[in-house]
Amino acid sequence: GHANLLAIVDLIEHKSVTGIPQLDLSHIPGSCAPCILGKQVMTSIPKVREGCKSTRRLELVYIDLFGPVSIQSVRQTLHHVAIIDDFSSFPWGEDISEKSD
Repeated sequence: GHANLLAIVDLIEHKSVTGIPQLDLSHIPGSCAPCILGKQVMTSIPKVREGCKSTRRLELVYIDLFGPVSIQSVRQTLHHVAIIDDFSSFPWGEDISEKSD
């Protein structure tokens, strides 16, 4: 990441830091796309939704396989399977050694 734009502008305007040249800040946008994306969070499964929902447990499951991740899990694995049951919205997951497992 990088420093907050308003904090940098404040430092320059109040000459709080030496060595920063006077810059024309009028053309700098108020936000950047990577900052906005970084602040987005996942939303929970909606309580009410359109379309059919399964009528029994494990009738429909959603599976997400991801990895390798940069930090190993406690079990020394770099891949993970996340599973959500459509009927109950119950989530669970497993660490796996390789995606092919």
